[in-house]
Amino acid sequence: MQTRIRARKKVCPGCKGRKPLGEFWRDPRQSDGYDATCSQCRKPSQKAYRAKVAVRNRRARWAATASQRAKQALRRLTKKLIGKPERCAVPNCKRKDLGWHHLNGDPLEVVGCCSRHHKAIECR
Repeated sequence: MQTRIRARKKVCPGCKGRKPLGEFWRDPRQSDGYDATCSQCRKPSQKAYRAKVAVRNRRARWAATASQRAKQALRRLTKKLIGKPERCAVPNCKRKDLGWHHLNGDPLEVVGCCSRHHKAIECR
């Protein structure tokens, strides 16, 4: 006795075509386990969605980094105007690896310090 395996088909509401299940994306939320529309009808909407999400992500990244870029520009300007610090703000410190520490996040309120005392000045 020979058994025949019939390929199940489904009607796509987008193109109104009767297509085999292989042309539909899997979707475990659906009762039959397949998406309602065929992959060919779904592609344009998926492409548009991905483009919209990409733009949204780019804008969010730009907004997050815009404030950081502004702070960095102010710090570079401060360094250019003030120059290098001559000594550490901590008394009797002889270390040579000096840099500017920005107090309270203000790029114009700076004090010279070494890398060892940078954290200590930040905690004051």
